[in-house]
Amino acid sequence: MKAPSRSRAIYSVALIAVPFTATVLTADQTRVFVGVSTAALFTVLRVHLADFTAALLRLTPNAVAWSAIAALFIPSIDITYRGFQRIPLQWVYDAFVNSGIIERIGVGPW
Repeated sequence: MKAPSRSRAIYSVALIAVPFTATVLTADQTRVFVGVSTAALFTVLRVHLADFTAALLRLTPNAVAWSAIAALFIPSIDITYRGFQRIPLQWVYDAFVNSGIIERIGVGPW
């Protein structure tokens, strides 16, 4: 999807400048940023949903399956109540690293 430079500027303002400004001007910054940026993102997505879906279907016939797989495996940040970061699915990463596969194929800093 190629947009003219004016549209890109409007999208940049809508997706970056407005959430940033709303976040800076409030005391409850995290929730405001998430709320405002999510609303802006969904609005842009709603306007261009047909174009986005057509591009996705041109890319692969199994768009729904790939979208579900991407949504399941995109890592998220989990902050515990004590303020520590918890890595989701860390046991999968640890099992992969500790299995010795990385050392056998010779990649990584190990």
